[in-house]
Amino acid sequence: RNKKDFFLLRIQTPQKFNPQSMASPDNRLYSLLEKYKGFIDVTTKIPVRDKESLSLVYSPGVGHACMAIKKDIKEVFELTNKANSLIIITDGSAYPSKTDQQNFHMLPMMEPLAIFYKQVYNIDTYPLVMDISQGESPEEEFETLFNLAPAHAGFELYGYNKDKLKGLL
Repeated sequence: RNKKDFFLLRIQTPQKFNPQSMASPDNRLYSLLEKYKGFIDVTTKIPVRDKESLSLVYSPGVGHACMAIKKDIKEVFELTNKANSLIIITDGSAYPSKTDQQNFHMLPMMEPLAIFYKQVYNIDTYPLVMDISQGESPEEEFETLFNLAPAHAGFELYGYNKDKLKGLL
């Protein structure tokens, strides 16, 4: 596979993160986040209300779609959500955390971006946070991204340090 096989929507590399600019935990947004456990969820396009409808969308019905895609790869855009699916991915290198190398602190920034894409462009967007605590090289991180990317129309690199991206894209 070649990097050029994938659509790169945008690279967003913020200049500086100021933790003091964040709202205090006693505001309405924080209460909503606690109540709903984040900003986003995944719902079905086809109503699944009972055992019969679940068996229709699960298996063996999907076998026909799998065979059609195997026969003609272009069918993936007609029979799946690939054409309307975007990954927002980060390793948090532009927003380093002093206490958590797994970058969980990035999710509250990425989930609203997924909402933005859904509300403004009607694109289903999935935030992914890379765990770089094992010291993976940028090349290894991007290999992971390119391995995930075929199921999606494209991806956005969010919160990456600009220096880390040099020479990779």
